[in-house]
Amino acid sequence: MLRLDVHGERADARLRLAGAIVCGLGALAIASLGPTLIGWIVVVVAGLASAGWTTSYVRARRRTAEPRRYSLTLTRDSLALHEAGRETTLRWDAVRDVDVDEDRLVVRIHRTANEAPLVIEPRYEGMSVYALAELIAARVPGAASQNGRAP
Repeated sequence: MLRLDVHGERADARLRLAGAIVCGLGALAIASLGPTLIGWIVVVVAGLASAGWTTSYVRARRRTAEPRRYSLTLTRDSLALHEAGRETTLRWDAVRDVDVDEDRLVVRIHRTANEAPLVIEPRYEGMSVYALAELIAARVPGAASQNGRAP
């Protein structure tokens, strides 16, 4: 069983909060100068980025407040993902492929049925997205791709 990396989650949350503060202050500074149309567009974009990072910070703090509710279990027969009271179980014989979405830095597990891929964020025991993808792919019999390796 892989448990939530509380220390890593808190560190990421602090970085997101710092980014939110910097973007918010920058947006306020630009707005106070009476900007042109392009300046107002920058203010809106910076405000949206600040709001998004603040939301991400709040979600990470919620996760770290109850780390027991987040885990990833890999057994001989299946994978079980526990996140905030929701459990997703996926048998290895229902997995077609495992890869890394390098734009979002998440592991995608493609299923044999025509369902959306299961997406797992690398927030368990300090594992990188590539290490997590390799660990999962090693359990899948005959995984088609080995895209879980770092370039």
